[in-house]
Amino acid sequence: MIEDRKNWFLVFWLALLTKVLLAAVLPLSNDEAYYWVWSHHLQWSYYDHPAGIAWLLWLGHFLEPLRDLIPGYDLNGVIRTPAVIASHFSLLVFRKIIGTSISERQHLAWLSVVLVSPFFGIGSLIVTPDLPLILTWSLSLLAFQNYLQANTKTSALLVGASLGLGFCAKYHIVIFVPIALLYILQQKRWSSLKPGSVALIILGGLIFSAPVWGWNAQNDWVSFRFQLSHGLDQEAQSFGKMVQQLLDYSGAQLALLSPLVLLTFWKRNEPEKLRFLRWFGWGPVLFFVGTSLKSPVEANWPIAGHLSLLVLASINDQSKFLSRTMVAIWSVASLVVFYQALNPKSDFFGIPAKDLKTNEFVRFKDLEPMAKGNENFFASSYQMAGALSIASRRTVPKLSGINRKDFFDTHPSGRPRGDSFVIALEDNWPWPSWISDEHFVESSRETIGRFNLVTFDRKRPVEVAP
Repeated sequence: MIEDRKNWFLVFWLALLTKVLLAAVLPLSNDEAYYWVWSHHLQWSYYDHPAGIAWLLWLGHFLEPLRDLIPGYDLNGVIRTPAVIASHFSLLVFRKIIGTSISERQHLAWLSVVLVSPFFGIGSLIVTPDLPLILTWSLSLLAFQNYLQANTKTSALLVGASLGLGFCAKYHIVIFVPIALLYILQQKRWSSLKPGSVALIILGGLIFSAPVWGWNAQNDWVSFRFQLSHGLDQEAQSFGKMVQQLLDYSGAQLALLSPLVLLTFWKRNEPEKLRFLRWFGWGPVLFFVGTSLKSPVEANWPIAGHLSLLVLASINDQSKFLSRTMVAIWSVASLVVFYQALNPKSDFFGIPAKDLKTNEFVRFKDLEPMAKGNENFFASSYQMAGALSIASRRTVPKLSGINRKDFFDTHPSGRPRGDSFVIALEDNWPWPSWISDEHFVESSRETIGRFNLVTFDRKRPVEVAP
């Protein structure tokens, strides 16, 4: 048993080292680069998401000089290090949640499964708000478990604090609350709902989520309104569209959760004290089943529940056949994906490189020389802005008012400071009204690859003599 415990921690630390090294050489996705821009313009929260991901990337600023460690290769991925470490420590929190209720060999089995799974293996190298969400969700589970066992003032405050921090990571943490209430009611744990304890949970939550509430209060609650409309507005206008969205979401979850989770669903081999994890595993998945009937659901939205489901599935797979099979399949798939990420210009088994997700690593390469050489250069999407910013090592903003609303529409960098600017167009978006209001007119246009570069100059109004 002692040897298995040592092996668990050996695998844990070796996996962390491997993740940090792989994350360093993996190019930054456009979304990651966008969040990197946030980290250089720190706020208490942002239009798109809370600020947790920006804070983690800010911690990586001291590593930025290492980007030139390999001559001729940008190690931009080193800035991921704090976020990758934070996400990886979620596994340590889960070990604490499980404790001694299973054998050390079972601990090693679930760790092996999780480390190569899509979201917690290679997916954990990509820095998005999901990474701090996973950590804070795990901490909330641990705090909730302790609260049910002890029901002290400290445990109540810790539940609120962990949920509050989660709210600073990603708004999806709110799903935790109704799941916890339903579990308490189903288990008839009435003492857990004493007014004093509930008040302390709310107090802890409000204190630790204060940055998000304060920023939104100062900005007309725009972030809350954006996220609510993004996921809960009724976009599907027909029954057929609703069915299509449900099938798309269900298919993605079936693929990501794998036969390991699905075929162990009915088994109950886990210790009774761990059965609450089923609620927090399937809860997020089922919640987004409902929202998929309204709006399209991205595959990663129920990610908080996946860790619980993978751990339980591994524990319930007593023969370990399914676990070992999925470890093998996911390991091979991860190597293939990583290779493609390092070679984004290569076709993949007949699929053109431009149609692959990894194309975003080189999607805006043609624009980099212009962005680096022109301080008045603007992007036309936040993805373009992020990619060109990380390549130029300065903020290359998206032009305010064009394309969908984002951070640059609430930041001064989105407007030109001089009398001339250039914008790169990937699509023909309508021009924002402020361009004509401020007397800018199009003066030239040229084509670079699949992009149009449009130059605007300000034409001063002619003053009429009295």
